[in-house]
Amino acid sequence: MKRVGKAVALVLVLLLVVYTIFPWIAPGYSHYLVLSIRFSAGTAPTYDVILQNMAIWPVTLTDAQWRVTHFGLYNYWVPSEAPIQNLTLLPYQSHSFQFTIYSGTATTVDRYFNGTLTVDLNATINVLGAPSQAHVVSVYNAASQS
Repeated sequence: MKRVGKAVALVLVLLLVVYTIFPWIAPGYSHYLVLSIRFSAGTAPTYDVILQNMAIWPVTLTDAQWRVTHFGLYNYWVPSEAPIQNLTLLPYQSHSFQFTIYSGTATTVDRYFNGTLTVDLNATINVLGAPSQAHVVSVYNAASQS
């Protein structure tokens, strides 16, 4: 039994060492950030943007810049809340916000946008003290959605 306990303790120590050292060995973590877009139809069509941390490490984003690219003459991009520029995502945690795009003036809506668009996220990510640049892109294709 003492051997089994020592083996388990050794495995746990090795996992802890790998958990702490690996981010400094391979700091390219943008592939662990998953950005997705969902569309909700209604009187005011909205897009839901979800950023998920799929790594087993906490990831801190700083100076995040969210860009929405769409086609058409729609001049207002209105998020439900200002997209966060600095945030920390724990393992498997997500951050989300909603937005609408419309044409008109600041006070009147002529027409809502409900087509294909792209969301880009540029940020500096920091995983256990190892910073790197991240560029994450997600596309919502209105033609392929039901």
